[in-house]
Amino acid sequence: MSFCKDCIQGVRHEGEPQGTLETIDGVACYVATPAVDYPKDKVILFLPDAFGIEFINTKLLADDFAINGFKVCTQGTQYTRM
Repeated sequence: MSFCKDCIQGVRHEGEPQGTLETIDGVACYVATPAVDYPKDKVILFLPDAFGIEFINTKLLADDFAINGFKVCTQGTQYTRM
């Protein structure tokens, strides 16, 4: 299988994260909340890749959803608890 160069090239987002790091039910999360009015009965659960919430791109992507009016909860890489 072959890939074009754009399929395997990463993108580095720029900016400073605007959300907050919170612990929800014992799980580390990055929460991005819109600055404008938004539907309080909906939230995007954003599950990042192996880099988790420590990677700035993850936070900036969550912030982009919040800029567009969606509250976002980005969970760390702990998807299951034992």
